[in-house]
Amino acid sequence: MPPEKVVIDTDIGYLNDDSIALGVALGSPELEVLAVTVVAGNFSVQQGVTDGLAMLERFGRLDIPLHAGAAQPLVHRRSAYADASWGRWGTDDAAPPPLGRPARATSSALGAAEAVVALARQFPGELSIIALGPLTTVAEALALEPRLASLLKRIVIMGGSVAAFPHGAGNITPTAEFNVWVDPEAAGRVLSSGAAMELVPLNATRLVAYTAGFHADLQATGGLGAEILAERMGDFFTEASGDLQTANFSNYGLCDSTAVIAAVRPAALDWRVLQVQVDLSAGPAYGTSYCYLLSDPALAKVQNAEGVWDGLHQPLPLTGAVSPPATVRVAIAADGAAVRAECLTRLAALRA
Repeated sequence: MPPEKVVIDTDIGYLNDDSIALGVALGSPELEVLAVTVVAGNFSVQQGVTDGLAMLERFGRLDIPLHAGAAQPLVHRRSAYADASWGRWGTDDAAPPPLGRPARATSSALGAAEAVVALARQFPGELSIIALGPLTTVAEALALEPRLASLLKRIVIMGGSVAAFPHGAGNITPTAEFNVWVDPEAAGRVLSSGAAMELVPLNATRLVAYTAGFHADLQATGGLGAEILAERMGDFFTEASGDLQTANFSNYGLCDSTAVIAAVRPAALDWRVLQVQVDLSAGPAYGTSYCYLLSDPALAKVQNAEGVWDGLHQPLPLTGAVSPPATVRVAIAADGAAVRAECLTRLAALRA
């Protein structure tokens, strides 16, 4: 079977979790990465372009075009809360030099949304998007080409959280996951577009930590992936370290890679078909992804302890300031060891 043609849509930074996911994708024989599109999220789009090019050079893949996307979400604008939280989306910060040497390449003159549309038209029914950041680029591409949902093979999204299942709290607000929160309007439009779709929320990614054992196994391979991750992790697992960024990375470093593995080894995750809507209100729930089953709420009493109800079962779609309901295949958990093993195989396959 020929490899699946994909666009990696990402809010990449130098050696961040998106970078590792890009390496996992490039090391996956099941995937043919046709383009990388950069969206504002973790960083400004300017920094994402600079760091994305630097990472493509590190991977020896400057043959893959990189396309710059929007610097701002569709509607969401920065606030004091955003400034106090993670993420430099929606800024016009000049890109600092990458931590490595600047790449010997520039981004494509073709914008990110335009590139997605062009590739979808060139490969109808064959192109998939693996979206690792806010969904601004994908929403803009859907607006440019009304047929895009049917032209695409599928969209695999890292984003959201499911409150009704374990590990479903937010990571930017108490209820919202970062990628969806940065551009809730885009997320709502993409989820309700009618495209074939898989959603990989925090419930799954939080079960796939970057462990000391994984790091040791990767270093034993001696390849490019080992070299890059040795630069990222340093002596974190062998010496006492006060590096908060690296400590955080040990918990989320394979977050986006889990979505890539979901695309190529779906059996490593536990899936449910759920209704998904995104909160578009102006209040503290903004960007929350509501995931539930349309069914008789009485079934909750059957599936749980006697007399216990839960919010997973809803009799009707939610109303109010929310996106239209969408039926989506959602990963509610992951086999952390299996996902790490798949990541290891693919990172070990990278060669300079």
